Formats: sequence, structure tokens, C-alpha cells
Amino acid sequence: MSNLQERSRPRSGSIRDACDYSGIGRSSLYKEAARNPGLFRKWNGRTIVDFNTLDSIIDALPPAEIKLPLSKARYR
Repeated sequence: MSNLQERSRPRSGSIRDACDYSGIGRSSLYKEAARNPGLFRKWNGRTIVDFNTLDSIIDALPPAEIKLPLSKARYR
């Protein structure tokens, strides 16, 4: 990834920003923060989310296995 592409998103953001960015719900994000202490940071009393850490967590997830519904699989 080039430096320009890497800078197309902020380095960090609010919890709401992180939910919008990742598609992960607020409760799930808090659970993930408990397992990954570097995910949340404090800045002048505000909690911010480190998007680089969030990206690493998402990158480590296994790929989804997509299966066709039975009705569609018959017509292949």
C-alpha cells in the first residue's frame, strides 16, 4: 500500500468512528478492546480507537466461508 493510500483514513478516531469504519458494533468493539489492550487509547479524558490496531485485528480474522443456499446449489 502506498503512503497516499495509507493516509486516506485517520490514524485514530472515536468509538463511533471506529464502528462506522469497521462495521463492528459498539459492544463487540469493547469486547475486542478487553482482549487487545492497545486498541483503545486515552487523550485528554477521551477514549480514542487506534485504527492501525483495529486493522490488524480485522486482518487476523479468518476468511468467511460462503455456501450457496441448497435451492441455488441444485441449479449449478
